[in-house]
Amino acid sequence: METFFALNCYLHIAAGFTGFFVAPVALAVRKGGAAHRRWGLVFFWSMVVAGTTALAGS
Repeated sequence: METFFALNCYLHIAAGFTGFFVAPVALAVRKGGAAHRRWGLVFFWSMVVAGTTALAGS
């Protein structure tokens, strides 16, 4: 069980860092363009993973 929580914690941290550093990229590129949608999806899914792992860890 401790292994699950350790892996969950590492995944949560990785997803949070990804979202934290991708958000400015999505905001910096032209709205509606291909790059904006791509980085926005990366941000969205990293936040989904971070939220899911937060619920699993609580």
